[in-house]
Amino acid sequence: MDEKTAARDDEDEDATATGVGSQPYLEDGAGLCGWFCCKPRWVQVFNSPKFFLACLCMFVLCHGITVSGMNGVVIPTIERRYRLPSQRSGLIVGVYDVATAALAIPVSYLGERSHKPRGLGLGCLLLGIGSVIFALPHFLSGKFILDHVQRLEYCNSSLNHTLYLSDCATDSPSIYGILILGQLCIGLGGAPLYTLGVAFLDEIAGPQTVHYYFGLFYACSAFGPALGFLLGSVFLAQYVDVGVSDHPAPEDPNFVGRWWAGYLMSGFLAIGVSATLLLFPKVLPGTAWIMEEKRKKQKGTGISADTGHPAFGKSGVADGNERTGIFSNLMRA
Repeated sequence: MDEKTAARDDEDEDATATGVGSQPYLEDGAGLCGWFCCKPRWVQVFNSPKFFLACLCMFVLCHGITVSGMNGVVIPTIERRYRLPSQRSGLIVGVYDVATAALAIPVSYLGERSHKPRGLGLGCLLLGIGSVIFALPHFLSGKFILDHVQRLEYCNSSLNHTLYLSDCATDSPSIYGILILGQLCIGLGGAPLYTLGVAFLDEIAGPQTVHYYFGLFYACSAFGPALGFLLGSVFLAQYVDVGVSDHPAPEDPNFVGRWWAGYLMSGFLAIGVSATLLLFPKVLPGTAWIMEEKRKKQKGTGISADTGHPAFGKSGVADGNERTGIFSNLMRA
């Protein structure tokens, strides 16, 4: 009987350590993987810091491809395709920075007590939707063709006749507004990445592995723009309209590349990644043990996390006095 009781206690301790089967996790559903109220058992295999790191790296990769990669490559092509002046194209790019800066502080403040993985998942979803919206003008406007006198034209299939550039809706507020809306969604979606994402990584990574987690995260953030530039060069070497064979060569200054393809690819990829980020609970299994280990390490190194402690800051003052005394002696010499 004692052996059975001991075995049962061992099982309870294991369940508590993994976050599965313990009573606190089962009461409110926290600690279990799933989409909101749907938490099937087969999904719990993904409930780990390593899988979250992989999803977050995919998020930052999509962000780098779209923002730092594609935006810097396709803007001149968009200007030529939709006859946009430079001040308007500059405003399109600037909307992203304004949206990110406006949302960064509220997200950082509210995210400390909120569901960080869910906030990251919604941000990644908004990033994907914004990328798809940014590519919509290609499908809403007609085909882009070049006639025998090298004059730019639009071919509107719904009107069954050719519209010259000065007559068509190239400069219309609808196309321009869609581009602005797409960049706005991209900026709002990218705001939680370097605030909630970095904070949650610090919570779930142990003292021995935290530097590996951050190293891989920032490596992917640096690789994303490079991949975006590479994809942009590949897509811009192809004609803007699919299935059109009679078009200028890529070396021709009138050639317009396939600027929208990279946004569609990164957008749908970000939407898929958001579905995996929304799986994770507010507290991952093992987080309590990791935080306790970090507190022990702080105590062992003499670092106090309590700013209200009477001894907080005194060691720095003492060190400053010692340095002042050494400097005075050197001056006297």
